[in-house]
Amino acid sequence: MPEVWGGVPRRNTRFTGREPLLNDAYYLLQGAEAGAGVVTLHGMSGVGRRQLAAEYVYRFGSDYDVVWWINAEHPTC
Repeated sequence: MPEVWGGVPRRNTRFTGREPLLNDAYYLLQGAEAGAGVVTLHGMSGVGRRQLAAEYVYRFGSDYDVVWWINAEHPTC
């Protein structure tokens, strides 16, 4: 786990599949220049973007110094 970890939703222990998407996101972010890695998940409501992002964090979070979840559904401003 990274030293800074916050706001990440609980892991879905029933998460299955989507290995290609998880691996694609990982390699895109690892191959980006320092500070320039961006991956956008898009699709209709209810297709599992949030679960995919959360699973990514649990699988690959140890590769990062900071993991902080910002919930886009509830803006604070």
